[in-house]
Amino acid sequence: GDIAKLQTAGIVGPSLFGEEGREVLPQVLLQFAGDPYPSIEKGGRITRRALELLHDGDVPHAVLTKGSRDLVRRDLSCFNAGRDAIATTIVFADEAKREHYEPQAETTAGRVDILAMARARGIETWLSVEPVIDPLEALKVVHWYGQFADHLKIGKPNHVRDDVPQAAWQIFSQNLAGVLWAKRLGYYINRSLRPAWPRDVPYHVMPGEPWELRGDRVTEEDLGGWMERGEASIGQGG
Repeated sequence: GDIAKLQTAGIVGPSLFGEEGREVLPQVLLQFAGDPYPSIEKGGRITRRALELLHDGDVPHAVLTKGSRDLVRRDLSCFNAGRDAIATTIVFADEAKREHYEPQAETTAGRVDILAMARARGIETWLSVEPVIDPLEALKVVHWYGQFADHLKIGKPNHVRDDVPQAAWQIFSQNLAGVLWAKRLGYYINRSLRPAWPRDVPYHVMPGEPWELRGDRVTEEDLGGWMERGEASIGQGG
């Protein structure tokens, strides 16, 4: 039936399903390897077809995109509240830096709108702050935009050379933990960042789950001062 259509179309592989199409994975994600909303999607509607098949087949699914806000709005009807999810990636708060690294992608404001549209329909949202390219920018993203998502996923570069000293990542992690605690955000720390993560701080906190940050507490005034002075930046080398 619908699962066979998905497999025939090459949208999902048979490894996603057990015997007689019994679901194995809790949610099909489109996608980490690329973006489900490239520029050709407006006319090609390949992602739209995939989402329709997943929706009609009652298969839980999620999209992770830096693509068009208008295309996500077009496809909102393919997502069920309380089951499916819509996520976006934001690693720069500065729009000029975003434009330099991601010239073909949706604006930061547009990505925040994607989260807002999804939440307004009761669709789960998450914000990917990875890979962290500029540590201060990442802290700004968490501070300013974390509130628009149900939870955040944060990590450093995985498959490229990392010239930032481990001690610097530890400083960043301590500042990040402070921001997450002060803003009471749900989050998941990717394995790439865990070696630098504070030992007494959990890797994963569900939205609304209480947790304690030992040591100095971070206030809204502290956060504002960091952002203005750039003191949370760890630099990019020695």
